[in-house]
Amino acid sequence: MAFANLLYGSLADFWPSGKVMAISGAAFTLVVVGTVIGSGFWRGIYFQDTARPVATAGAAVGDG
Repeated sequence: MAFANLLYGSLADFWPSGKVMAISGAAFTLVVVGTVIGSGFWRGIYFQDTARPVATAGAAVGDG
């Protein structure tokens, strides 16, 4: 994140900051949509059927 912000700040020296953020936001959206629509490994990151169970805490002191 920090390096991306450094890059955006550097690009904003040459172009308006609104344009830099709009282009980077559009690029991010295209990447996410492409990985959701596509198949294989990247789609599996978003849609995994395996959920890890949450460990239950032991009984608290005073809980009968």
